[in-house]
Amino acid sequence: MEKILITGGAGSLGLSLSNALYEKGFKVRVFDVPQCDYTYLETLEGLEIIPGDIREESSVARALADSDIIFHLAALLPPTSEKNRQITWDINVHGTERLLKLATEGGNRPQLIFASSVSTYGDTSKEDPPIKVSHPQRPLDIYAESKIAAEKIVLASPLPWTILRISGIAVPAFLDPPEVWPFMADHRIEFIALPDLVTCLLNLIGKKEAQGKIMNIAGGTSWQVKGKEYVERFCQTMDLPSGQARFSPTPGWLDWYDTKGSQELLHYQNISLALFHQLLAKAIEEALAE
Repeated sequence: MEKILITGGAGSLGLSLSNALYEKGFKVRVFDVPQCDYTYLETLEGLEIIPGDIREESSVARALADSDIIFHLAALLPPTSEKNRQITWDINVHGTERLLKLATEGGNRPQLIFASSVSTYGDTSKEDPPIKVSHPQRPLDIYAESKIAAEKIVLASPLPWTILRISGIAVPAFLDPPEVWPFMADHRIEFIALPDLVTCLLNLIGKKEAQGKIMNIAGGTSWQVKGKEYVERFCQTMDLPSGQARFSPTPGWLDWYDTKGSQELLHYQNISLALFHQLLAKAIEEALAE
């Protein structure tokens, strides 16, 4: 059974992926910063936890040892990524460079799945959807710039790689809505449900047809709505007044995406927007019952 390394494995996506891989019997190694909460992961017997810093070569080398597959999720995300360009570059870009250099020198040639972002396309609101992977990358912030730079490092790597440009992630959990939604009311948006993203990642394991490809990963046609509709449905499920919702005065980077190729290859779009709201309602009910 393959040995799998997840960088950023203690984050929201990393935790879900770690748990799914563990349940399928894979040997899982989680690499993340020491200050993360590892309480749940410590209950998974046999799962290996390596606290460390992707900016430190010794930490990365220890995490990489004997890995067959790398899910490279570690990154500094907005809004933190926008506070200090140098720190963001050290983690998101130089960290990726260090990881790939050591993985290549190790001689094991692990399969690399790199989590990039559709934010690299920038503002596409005046263009015809769906947005394809061939679309020019025009970043609006430091985070997107760092992802573009990291993609270039991956593209130059001799490892068998796959680049995923992932849309915004919708989590079916009882969470407070943002003070300001990061899109306009009439803006095209398309998220992906967290469980579907985990399915996508699982289905990449050993998938040679995906190697050397860049793919958009998003929820599919049922998730392709306008900002106002999305927020109204969210507020209805959460039993909140939608009239008080505040939207961004600028379009931001979300849009509708061409995921035909990724869906045909990975079969991950299983949770429609309607089903997501059923899952969200269930999560709210369970949280309130505690």
